[in-house]
Parts: sequence; structure tokens; C-alpha cells
Amino acid sequence: MLRNILRRATLVCLMLALASVAQAGLLPDSTFIDGWKLPNGLEVRARHIPRANSVSITVAYRAGSLYESAQREGLADLLAELAFLAPAGDTPERTRDEMESIRPLGWALKVNEHVSLLTEVASPPQLAGVLHQVAARMRGVTVSDEELRKALATVKQTLATRRFGSADHSLYHRVRDQALGRTDEQILRRANAKGLDGITIKDVEARLRTLYVPANAVIAIAGDLTSVDVRRLIDAEFAAIPAGTATPEAPEPVLRGATRMSQWDGLGQRTAVVGVITPALSDSLHPSFYLAALIAGAYLRDAYGAPAAPLTSRFQYSLLDEPDLVRFYPALGADTTTTAGISSDLGDKLDRFSDTAVERTIIDQVRFSVTWLLGGLMSPPLARRAQEEPSVLTALTGSMATRAMWRGDAFWDQYRDRLERTTLGPNVFVPWMSAPEHQTILEFVPRR
Repeated sequence: MLRNILRRATLVCLMLALASVAQAGLLPDSTFIDGWKLPNGLEVRARHIPRANSVSITVAYRAGSLYESAQREGLADLLAELAFLAPAGDTPERTRDEMESIRPLGWALKVNEHVSLLTEVASPPQLAGVLHQVAARMRGVTVSDEELRKALATVKQTLATRRFGSADHSLYHRVRDQALGRTDEQILRRANAKGLDGITIKDVEARLRTLYVPANAVIAIAGDLTSVDVRRLIDAEFAAIPAGTATPEAPEPVLRGATRMSQWDGLGQRTAVVGVITPALSDSLHPSFYLAALIAGAYLRDAYGAPAAPLTSRFQYSLLDEPDLVRFYPALGADTTTTAGISSDLGDKLDRFSDTAVERTIIDQVRFSVTWLLGGLMSPPLARRAQEEPSVLTALTGSMATRAMWRGDAFWDQYRDRLERTTLGPNVFVPWMSAPEHQTILEFVPRR
């Protein structure tokens, strides 16, 4: 009993330490959420996970690929690489290989269309030191000729691998290129990093000063915070950094249906992806569509069977990365010799899915399995995993930072509420998913 009283007292101290902040609250899963904004515009989000053995720190900048300068494709990746690895103040430079020993509990560098996410995982005693280093990088990194050369080499390799590396990765990235209406020349330009030719230190420093600033950033922290005065730490390290200016959110890209067949060297058999363009994220029905897509994806995994190499999955859908495109990877039979045949076969499978009665308990389980990434409750098994597995905390801080940076917490809270309340059956959206105008199909065939 005494131990429980002490733990409650400690949690009360945590609440008081994070007082005068926005949207604070103790959730029924025993986690505590908080959010506030510093005078320089830096948004802060925190989630206390009792007894977690690590702490994840993610900084999100509104600096994704939608914010690249004209004819500077790949610049978002380059800026993130430099911001994460180049030296800053008393914080030395580091390499990707060194990160495995510097941050053995985990780290991640991720760039999507909307945000760039820089994540480091620390043990609780390391938190103050890691935050100091994160703040030093936010104040500004030092870009030398050598740092720029190394970053360019890494980014060029990354961009080439996305579109012409393994066939499964290429399908994933190029089906979106196709939906965006990019030509072969534009795809090659991106893969070859032509937009980075001739870039200078002056160029990258100017963009870093514009985008990688507190007013254009969110820092998210998740872990056991009972022994940490989070607000004092954040204020001490980040409050004095010059604010800069918040960058307005970029317009959402427009996707269109299309079909394409391409030859691929070294491919043992035909393989394809069907990208289904979703309703607009702002549409009040999008949460219902999201739930339906998750359930349909699980059904199609069983209907098509385990994927054969080079595929590793039958279904991919990341709400916080690309909410406008669902990816299905069908099994190609002898009768699916054209992209039209692929679409027809997928439509047949979806029609069978629509005739299948999905139990309400399954719908609720699928729904509950994703709401934690939208600020909802964590299930007891997931909470236990969060205590032991840093990767769960990494996913959590990435989602926290993305939601606050892109569209804002109020939007995603409303989205989650609609997701939790929807009563529409998953089969309602089968006609949408089956419609050719909502599909972009890319097939790879062995090169003869």
C-alpha cells in the first residue's frame, strides 16, 4: 500500500511540474499526456509511460519533401541528414554507423512529404544530456565541405535505392510517383539526385535557418518521466533559441489513377502493387475508410496467401505518412496478364470480402490497435511492451510529433473520435476501392 501511495504522490508531483500547460490529463491506461508551447514557438508534447526503461525524443520539423525548393528534389533528405549528424556547438559530428553505439537503444531519421522526424532513444539517466545535444542542433549545425560531401553521398544512395533498389521498395515509392503524375524523366531525376547537383554550403545553411527553427518544430518525449522535471529541462535547453518563423502548411498533393507496366532486371516472376486513392483526409468519412482499409488488408492477406519474394507484404497503409494512398500487393495468376486483369481480380476479392460478415469484436480490436497512435489508450499488452521495447516509444513520439506539426492535435483528436464512433461496416467502401479511377497500378515484369 505504501508503495502505491508513493507512486501516486510521485505522479502528482509530475502533474504539478508540468502545470500551466495545455491539454494535460491522466488516461485510464495510467499514462499521462501533456502539451505546451514555449514563447519561441516550439511545441512540446510529453507522454509519461510508467516503468518504461527508456525515453524516446523526436523532433519534427515542417520540412518534408513538399517544402523542397523548385528543382531541388532531395533537399529535404539532405537537410535532415545534416541537422541530425553534423556538429553543433559542443556536440560533435557523428555518422550513421556510429549511431548504433551512440544510441544503442535506438534512433531514426525519417522524411516524408509533410515532416522530417529526428528521433533518439536514451536511458532515463541520459535524458538531460540527450536533450542538451538536441537543443544544440536546433540552434544550428556547422556544415563544412566534408560534412556536405558525406551527406550528399548518403542521400544520393538513399534516393537511388528508393526507386531502383529492391523491387518491393521500388514498387512502394514509384506507385506514388505514378499517382502524382510524374514522368519517367522526373522519376529518374529524383533517383539520380539531379536536384542536388551544384548545391553549396550557403544553399543548405539558408534552408536550415528557415526550416529548422523552434517556431517550425515540435519536440515529443515519451517514457517514464516521474523523476524528471520535464518543463524545467525543456525551458533550460530550448527557450532561449531564436524563434525563427513558422512555415505555412503546404497544399496537399493531388493523386490520380493510372496504370503502368515496366521491365525489371533480375526479377523471377511478375509482381505488382495496386495503390488505392482514398477520400480526402479532411472528409468526415476518412476515419471510417481507414478502418475499412485495415480490415480489408487483413482479409486480402489471407485471400492471396503469404507473399513471395521480392514482396514482403500484401498490404501497407500508413495514416500519418501517406493517408491518401493504400497499397495492396496481389498475387498474380495466369489469368491476370494485364493491369486491367489485376484490377479485376482485386475487385473480385474485395467483392467476396464485402459478402463476408465481419464480427463486431474484430472491428473493435482493429480499431483499438491503432488509436494509441492517435493519442488514444494503450492496451495492457502494448503498455507492457512500451516498458521494455524502445521501438514502441519511437513509434509513439513519432506519431505525437507528427500530429502536432501536421494539421494539429485538434484535427487528430476529432479524427480519432470519429474513428472510435464509426458504425459503418467495412464493406461500405468496397465499391470505392474497386473503382479503376481510384486505382494506380504498377506492375514489374522480368526483363527479357
